[in-house]
Amino acid sequence: MASGSFVAYYRVSTKRQGKSGLGLEAQRLAVEAFLNGGDWQLIEEYTEVETGTRNDRPQLQEAMALCKATGAKLL
Repeated sequence: MASGSFVAYYRVSTKRQGKSGLGLEAQRLAVEAFLNGGDWQLIEEYTEVETGTRNDRPQLQEAMALCKATGAKLL
């Protein structure tokens, strides 16, 4: 069971979304399963739809900054 504060970051590739089995809904379900039943707080969720060729991930940077500021763990 998870405990503490968490920030969720979801990312998919526009070309592969839905094909890999790791689409946004599957990622959300995985986070929910991990957090299920624990003493936790999901303080924010960030979503990015980007191809794998781009290196800049503004949503990831925001998620990491929030984790650093709050002591939350990134999922």
